[in-house]
Amino acid sequence: MRIFLGLGFLLSACMPSFPEKQFIINPDDDFDGDGQTENEGDCDDTRPESYLGATEICDGVDNDCNEEVDEATALDALTWYADTDNDGFGQQEAFIVACTRPDGFVERPGDCNDNVASINPNMPEVCSIDENGAPIDDNCDGLADAEDPNLSGEAIW
Repeated sequence: MRIFLGLGFLLSACMPSFPEKQFIINPDDDFDGDGQTENEGDCDDTRPESYLGATEICDGVDNDCNEEVDEATALDALTWYADTDNDGFGQQEAFIVACTRPDGFVERPGDCNDNVASINPNMPEVCSIDENGAPIDDNCDGLADAEDPNLSGEAIW
């Protein structure tokens, strides 16, 4: 037992200590191979997809070096439509472009009445009128009640 403890002590005493190596990064070198150095405007010289003038994409990175991440001008940003009635369809006229879906917005447009959840492109056309007695286009195809060949049931007047 003493031999092993003594040997361990002897080995640890023989281990040389090395100074911590410090690396100096040269801002004139192109480390990621994208053709641009830090001094030339490369904001992240460890990522070849990030350099001044690169195309912005939705990836959580500032690709074009404008100090913004995943802005609306990103190549693969999506159009999101406001969905006030939470029926899964948004208003064609009320939209934003963004990389991630904002609260209250959906990917599908086509809701012709975003105040009533039972009126959207997935609903069947049924005979129905609004508070003014005008026929309602329940399935948002531009035709209401008897005008619509997709009418569920019979139009009785």
